[in-house]
Amino acid sequence: MRGFCLFALFCSLCLLVTGCPKKPTLTKPKPRKPRVVRPVPPIPSGPEALNPKREASQNMIRVGEHYLSEGNLDKAVQTFQEAINIDTENGVAYYYLAKGLYQKQNYDDALGVLEKSEALLANYSDWVAEIKRLRNQIQETKANPPPSLQQTEYQKWIYH
Repeated sequence: MRGFCLFALFCSLCLLVTGCPKKPTLTKPKPRKPRVVRPVPPIPSGPEALNPKREASQNMIRVGEHYLSEGNLDKAVQTFQEAINIDTENGVAYYYLAKGLYQKQNYDDALGVLEKSEALLANYSDWVAEIKRLRNQIQETKANPPPSLQQTEYQKWIYH
């Protein structure tokens, strides 16, 4: 009888140990790369800012900025183009379109759009400085593309 009780106790203990749910293991999310966010100058205010077309265009720019931050470059460029279609005199929309084109590696188009942006924002020194910074960045990247963008002669021959 004593052996039976020990056996029953042993079996109960085994069932208790194996039958208990295990504590779920939590995996830590992978750390994200820290994003360096450079604040751009505030959107110019003035009499044109009260214009409903300008306000709608500025709202489209904010949506486009969101797409840029997510890395959805095609949607961002399309949204900035829509902002320009709403208000063709919005230099900020041209700036962001150039920024999107630069990120899509359309350097020549980006430089052309920056010229229009600079002409429209010539009275705003903060924006002129920001445009100059982006222009220099585009020209530097165009002159010295990252190694991932450079093709060897062999790759050009195979792919083209």
